[in-house]
Amino acid sequence: MDQSQLAQFENLLERFHSPNTSSEEKTKINETLVSLSSSVEYLPQCKFILDNSGSPFAQQIAASSVLKLMTQRWNDFTLNNRLEIRNHMLAFLAERGPNLTPIVITSLVQIIARITKLGWFEHSSHQEQLLEEVGKFLKYSGVYYYIGMRIMNQLVEEMNENATQQIITDHRKVVNSFVTKCLLEIFKTALSSMTTLYQSKEDPASTMKLKQEAIELAFRCLSFDFIGTNPEDSQEDVGTIQIPSSWRTIFEEGSLIKLFFDAYRNSSPPLTSLLMKCFVQIASIRRSLFNGEPERNAFLSQIMDVILEIIKTRVGLNDEDTHHEFCRLLARLKGNYQLNQIINTEGYNEWLTQAAYFSATSFNQIQWNSNSVYYILIFWSRIVLSMNYIKREVAAVIEPIPFQIVQSFVQNKLEAIGTAIRNQDYEPPVEDEEQVESGDSLANLARCSYEKSKNLIISLFDPLVTNFKRLIEMGGSNSTECQVLEGQISFLVDLSARIIGSRQRCMDNEDPYDAELASRCFDLLRIHDGRLVQTEDTVTKLELELALLGFLEHFRKSYIGDTSRSSSKLFPRLQELVGIQSEHTAIVIIITKIATTLKYWGKEETAIDKAINLLAELVNGSTTSRIMAKIDITTQFLLQHTAEHFPFLNSQKHMNRRVYYYQALSRLLFTDENNVQKFEMFMEPFKRTFTILAETNSIEMFRTSQFQKSICGLLQDLRGVLSSCNSKRDYTLIFDWMYPDYFPILLKTVEALHDTAAVMVPLLKFMAEFVYNKTGRINFDPSSVNGILLFKENSAIICAYGNRILNYVPMTNPYGEKYRGISMVMTMLVRSLVGTYVNFGVFALYGDSALVDALDVTLKLAFSIPLKDMLEYPKVTKAYYALIETVTTRQINVIMKMEAPIFRHMLLTLTEGFNHVVVDFVTRCCTAVDRIVVSSLTPPTKRDRDRNPVAFQILTRNIGENSEILSNMLFIMINKVLYENCHNHWALSRPMFSLIVLNPQSYELIKNQIIGKQPADHQAQLAEDFASLMRDVGSTIDTNNREKFSQNLVPFIDKVRKYIC
Repeated sequence: MDQSQLAQFENLLERFHSPNTSSEEKTKINETLVSLSSSVEYLPQCKFILDNSGSPFAQQIAASSVLKLMTQRWNDFTLNNRLEIRNHMLAFLAERGPNLTPIVITSLVQIIARITKLGWFEHSSHQEQLLEEVGKFLKYSGVYYYIGMRIMNQLVEEMNENATQQIITDHRKVVNSFVTKCLLEIFKTALSSMTTLYQSKEDPASTMKLKQEAIELAFRCLSFDFIGTNPEDSQEDVGTIQIPSSWRTIFEEGSLIKLFFDAYRNSSPPLTSLLMKCFVQIASIRRSLFNGEPERNAFLSQIMDVILEIIKTRVGLNDEDTHHEFCRLLARLKGNYQLNQIINTEGYNEWLTQAAYFSATSFNQIQWNSNSVYYILIFWSRIVLSMNYIKREVAAVIEPIPFQIVQSFVQNKLEAIGTAIRNQDYEPPVEDEEQVESGDSLANLARCSYEKSKNLIISLFDPLVTNFKRLIEMGGSNSTECQVLEGQISFLVDLSARIIGSRQRCMDNEDPYDAELASRCFDLLRIHDGRLVQTEDTVTKLELELALLGFLEHFRKSYIGDTSRSSSKLFPRLQELVGIQSEHTAIVIIITKIATTLKYWGKEETAIDKAINLLAELVNGSTTSRIMAKIDITTQFLLQHTAEHFPFLNSQKHMNRRVYYYQALSRLLFTDENNVQKFEMFMEPFKRTFTILAETNSIEMFRTSQFQKSICGLLQDLRGVLSSCNSKRDYTLIFDWMYPDYFPILLKTVEALHDTAAVMVPLLKFMAEFVYNKTGRINFDPSSVNGILLFKENSAIICAYGNRILNYVPMTNPYGEKYRGISMVMTMLVRSLVGTYVNFGVFALYGDSALVDALDVTLKLAFSIPLKDMLEYPKVTKAYYALIETVTTRQINVIMKMEAPIFRHMLLTLTEGFNHVVVDFVTRCCTAVDRIVVSSLTPPTKRDRDRNPVAFQILTRNIGENSEILSNMLFIMINKVLYENCHNHWALSRPMFSLIVLNPQSYELIKNQIIGKQPADHQAQLAEDFASLMRDVGSTIDTNNREKFSQNLVPFIDKVRKYIC
């Protein structure tokens, strides 16, 4: 590249960023820009642009291209090339740094960090000289100081994250070396920089960016993943920081917390929130770091003093982000330290009182800091759960606090709900993990002073419900005030539900309190559903509906069925209040509510989901299912279960929910083991639908939306019924009902609508469920031919679909239109082959081609998917490797007679499978390869030669023609056991040994290659360990040799991994 070409390049970038440039031209320009990172041949152009261009856009493109090249083409560069590029970037920053934009500086720093990490063990300069070179920048002020800090920040981030997807063991080796040699010095640099910058008399605004870089560097060091667990900030219980013991002095000497607190007091947002993040990490360091109890207590006291001072002065807490991090600090402190350690510090009484005051005042701004509330509640919940393990006189200090927290939170929450609804900015809470844990924490707090909490809730609940009923009677259901009341009542119902749901953590003498809360929820349920039935419209808020369903769910968990605890106190009190005298009565109310929800809330997916889940929980319990089987309303439910009674079944968006709905109903149906008549009546609506569909006799009629909607809904319903069959009796009922009348309809549907994925997927899923022998349910009598008939029907559908879809070209979505159906076909065949209900020898004996045809079509479909596409879609990948494993273990003759190109393709897919991150896929590939190789090494018996005279020769020829692929497999497997933390050593050992026996010369080459790459002082040891791997192992494939090799492999791995690099 010369100056004229550079000018053209800069002009190209100006046009790309111009608003007047068309999207088509921008696309062409982008293709040109992307080409810079496509090959190492463009590296000189990138360097020329960096050295000679003054355009920030050009510099950024050049730097990002170099970064991509170093990441994606690492092996195309020599060691000298890599060092030269790194040093060039350092020199460029030193020369041009003040004139570069921050985004260009960041890209250049990323290149330096990326090369340093990937080449960490290649040259000593990466480990020994880097900090010295970066330190040169820190000798200067301004931009150069900023660049030095940026390099360190980026280096720590690069080391902590496996951004280049290195093999995890390689990544951890680099990380461990970096921690040992560099990270402590970098952390000390961050601390000294903070000290210097905060003692500086320069204008704080001028040093803001430098302070931020120093604090961020300290934070990155404190949050480093020292042991490879990669904890997330959101997972508070996994938040212990495993600081190395070599850092102990920094934390014990006492100046660390003082430095951060002094910086905090003299900072403003956003630095205060960043410093508070550092405090969160400091509070999370492992307690075992300290030499003894005195040092640990002194450290804890310092943190608690900081927290107390911040609460008293409220410095920084007016900033939302800082306030949020402070709440996280409280939660982390209690998560890391036990309550008895906290109360052993001086002034703990004042500390707890001030923490309670802070919590109560935080609730006054509950809308502003709703995310922070989660951590406050977690903190206090952990406190009260630990009260049983401390002295009584100390617990007495804490006992009043939980109710104060509950009272403040509930009152402020109700007020906040009302304000938000009146201001039209209210958003109902989403039931995510954080919301659930917050509610459960509040319930734990309420249980601590349950009588007071119960009285508080009732005192708030009753007036709200009274006003709610008054507005309904006056016709004000749609008024703003009614919406406010519904929102507030929904919150109280949810809180009551969670308190009742936490019953397993309390004593039975509190059951009457549960009854008082439950009675109000049941009474509200009657009002709510009465209005719904009367108006036949969901004029009420969805939030209230969901809250009531949640209440029934928690009530069921605590007081109904197998998981509940027997109680003689709740139901007598509940009978006095609302007339509910037993589990039987409560179950009737719950089923009635489920039916009401399914009938009237069909437009709301969340309500339908909750109702179906509640029904499923009821029928899954053996106790409740037996009670339900004797209830009249349940019988009515089983007789009136169709869309005529529950309109949500007519909605397309509930198509998948139909499966779970009928799964729950069928479990209830099959509870009665002797009522065949009830089964026939339950299936009658499906029979009528099949009868109507059987009248379809033309392609045009099959392609009507009415037919497709009917067949899809029917198949989803029947799949739900089938999935609940777990016994021979249940499955036989379904089979006799289906066969032979209705399979011809399915076959005709496949023939007419093979290219309509919306119909084929439900149909193929239904068949996959029908042939699935889970829990041994498909167990026909020995004299029965039903197993053979079932496979023939399955084979017919496989062939009808496969032969038609094989040459179908998808329009826009290959997975949705074709591959998904193929994956289901593979699953159908696999489940039939492993089902053990068919003697497949019968087909060859009587000249029936059902088995051969199904295998032929399914394998053609499997091999028709391009390798890239097969690996891209996890469900297709899973089905494919399950098919190959099953065919090689159950129908090896098909593999032995496979044509050479197809056999080679299969081996290539198996090779890719060994590199897959999913262990199950790797294990399946191991089984398949081992079976193939063992078959080639095992001479056929006379019977096999008579039945398949050429199969063994074809397999042997195919194995020989693909020896390089098999050698590559062996190389991959050996590397996996040496360098990766794989958990399937035994599975890998089987094909490894088979391949070693097949081609010992290839094994010797691989072994020598691995040994040759090691440092000279490790080569002799590695050669000796490889020899121990084959010790007492013969060169034949017999069982004893295979077992001995597998036994030798584990100690071999344990030894070699200690020094191999």
